[in-house]
Amino acid sequence: MKKVIQFCVVLPLFCAIGGVKNNGVEEMYYWREVMYENLPLNDNAMIGKYPYHIPTNNDVYGAGYHAKSGLMLTTVGRIRPGVPSSLNGFCVSDYEKGSSPHFWGFPNYEMNTLKASFYEGTTDYSRSRSFRRKAQKYSAGYYNHFYGNYNPLEDFSIVSVYRPNIDDVCNRLYVMDTGLLHYSATEVYNVQNPALIVFDLPSNGCQTRKFPVIRRVEIPNHLWNDPTGFCYITHDHQPKGSCDDVILYIANSFGDNSLTVYDYKKGSFWTFNDPSFNPIAAESKIVFNYHNYELPVAIVNVALGWPDKNGNRNAYYFPAASTGEYIVSTEVLKDRKRAPSNYSPGDFSLIAYRG
Repeated sequence: MKKVIQFCVVLPLFCAIGGVKNNGVEEMYYWREVMYENLPLNDNAMIGKYPYHIPTNNDVYGAGYHAKSGLMLTTVGRIRPGVPSSLNGFCVSDYEKGSSPHFWGFPNYEMNTLKASFYEGTTDYSRSRSFRRKAQKYSAGYYNHFYGNYNPLEDFSIVSVYRPNIDDVCNRLYVMDTGLLHYSATEVYNVQNPALIVFDLPSNGCQTRKFPVIRRVEIPNHLWNDPTGFCYITHDHQPKGSCDDVILYIANSFGDNSLTVYDYKKGSFWTFNDPSFNPIAAESKIVFNYHNYELPVAIVNVALGWPDKNGNRNAYYFPAASTGEYIVSTEVLKDRKRAPSNYSPGDFSLIAYRG
């Protein structure tokens, strides 16, 4: 049976389990504390007003496995200070089953290390957006000369990433960086515009630890108000196309409650806003460890069905704070003219309630 890696998060503990075996669960890895390999700074080194590494503030929020290279990608969202690296990896072959692997910054620690100047930011999204450079638009094949006058270590940092999306067909990693240090409702540093970052995943990556950035593009300012929820990405390869013929569906699960579409080949973004994306207030309350929490999480990951003869699929989705399951055709999502709400009644429709 094909082995599937699954993860569960129980704060402050994090455990990873994988592989269905005899209707049971085979444990693969387990963490009680996130550990990093060869951190470049001491824990007590100050970045702005916070220590570089506060171990108890590090929790894993997402993971994905790239079988061809044997690389496991993990993310540590920066919702508290003291996170030395948000996007991380480790090589499965380096660790025994049941162990607790150490992470290393992906593609390196330099890209993941915060700058002291980030803590001089502002919590006012509208004001901070006024001085951000306009989002760049690229044509197909642009990345062949992308680095002519561009140094990724100087021009951007990986600020806060939550969910990796791995393309096993084209050996690429897609991640959304929110650009936010979101430590509390009253302490938010908006240091970069939200951006899509794409990495190459070579088959010998675990040996070389070299994973080139092949694209980084910011989400245009007019398509978002609050970037907090840019977490989930689903990739949709188009029929008879190259690896650049792919459409990405990017959910913004907090505040904006929207679904952004990116045509990778054309370098174009557009966003849909439908009421079915919204969380249900009555279903946003949870009880954990005898405490009440409200988590109004909107649309999360999009799952795709089989393509029809035209390459269109059913896209299934749900708001996390809801028991409703919904459906829309990717024919609608891929049509920029129908965004943000120029579609027909019933294009986004309820399938049923999950119970």
